[in-house]
Amino acid sequence: MPAIKPTAYQVQVKIFEAAGCRYVRTQGDHLVYSCPGAMRPVVIPKYQEVPAFIIKNNMKVIGMTRGELYHIKLTILSFRASEARHGIQYYQWFPGYRLSPVRRFE
Repeated sequence: MPAIKPTAYQVQVKIFEAAGCRYVRTQGDHLVYSCPGAMRPVVIPKYQEVPAFIIKNNMKVIGMTRGELYHIKLTILSFRASEARHGIQYYQWFPGYRLSPVRRFE
């Protein structure tokens, strides 16, 4: 299994939402999520690249394995690739908990 690499906070938001976490609040430049069965909240900082140690700590909080992380990541990437073929150029992130597709009009 490859090493966990830093990713943008938007990717982390999508991963943890796909894992069942729910947005609670924004505190400063940190997004706070709650997950069913977790002892404490998952905190995702709004960094361009979230360091691997923070990703690992958040995975431990909800009991996610590396295999689950990579499965969710592949699912997200394949979804984005299929949406790109259908005219959705990118995802725009809005504060809260939703990622909304933004269509490119020509």
